Amino acid sequence: MKRAFLFLLAVGFAVTVSAQELVDKVQLSFEGVNSINVKGAFCRTEFTTSGSSEVLLDGEIRGLKKDSAVKIRYSQTGTRLNIWVEYPSLRNEQLKGYLILTVPESAEVTVSNISGSVSVEGPLYGKAIVETVSGSIIVSNLKAPAELKSTSGTIKAKSVQGDVKANSVSGEINIEEVMGFGKLSTVSGSINASGIYKGTEAQTISGAIGLREVVGGGKVNSVSGNISINAGKGDFHVGSTSGTVSLTSHEGILDIETISGSIVGSSVKLTGTSSFKSKSGNIDMDLTNRQEELSFDLESTSGGITYYGIKGKKRIFSDNGNIKINGNTLSGEISFK
Repeated sequence: MKRAFLFLLAVGFAVTVSAQELVDKVQLSFEGVNSINVKGAFCRTEFTTSGSSEVLLDGEIRGLKKDSAVKIRYSQTGTRLNIWVEYPSLRNEQLKGYLILTVPESAEVTVSNISGSVSVEGPLYGKAIVETVSGSIIVSNLKAPAELKSTSGTIKAKSVQGDVKANSVSGEINIEEVMGFGKLSTVSGSINASGIYKGTEAQTISGAIGLREVVGGGKVNSVSGNISINAGKGDFHVGSTSGTVSLTSHEGILDIETISGSIVGSSVKLTGTSSFKSKSGNIDMDLTNRQEELSFDLESTSGGITYYGIKGKKRIFSDNGNIKINGNTLSGEISFK
């Protein structure tokens, strides 16, 4: 019975696919274009580049039935090329398709897609602006800044020479090898970034944040997700309401505050006055600094305090080095070593 059901399901799927009608199809080329603006719907949109000055467009839309009101439209005004999918509202013919473009390496690209993914593969020397509602975004080998925005899709960017601004409501953000500044934000998705060389600003409401090899410092904040910074360099301001903040092999000035999460560090080198505050979490930092470099002002209402083998309660103060460390927690332990 189960095999029969699966067979019927497979046959039904095959019939549905084969029954799809060609709604519209275009294969065109354009000359003298340096700016491309695409407004897609029901289509995955793909960009690749070439050394040619020509723009090539290959597009197709299929549906359960033919519909002359659904069209791939295009117009060129000077050096600007506009491409869009024209369709009446409240359509329900299970439309789907693709827009595949080959553009000059020097072009600027702007894409807005309602229900399809977007990919841009360079080298692309013009700025890329990409927005989707329910589709993923993938960009790579960009030589200029990129602005990426998705409502429910994942955002991935790799090898970008300029700044990257990425925003997603419920999708993940994954960024690699950015020579500029990274401004990253989600509502309920996680953020993972590595190899950002001019600093970052990362913020999420309920997702985790993981940063690796981020140089130039920045601001990092999560309401209910954990935050980890690995092999970073620079001054960081970090805030978390209920997540743990952890640092590994970091060098710089730190200002970290949590409400109910712990603060943990391993192989951390402080280069200036730093602050660590937690309402109810522990503070445990393993530093590479020499003790004589540091001065401490540590306070815990109900937890123990230890720094470089010296133990105490309530509050410990020392004035030895030029690098001042402030540590404060209400109900957690404090340890610096």
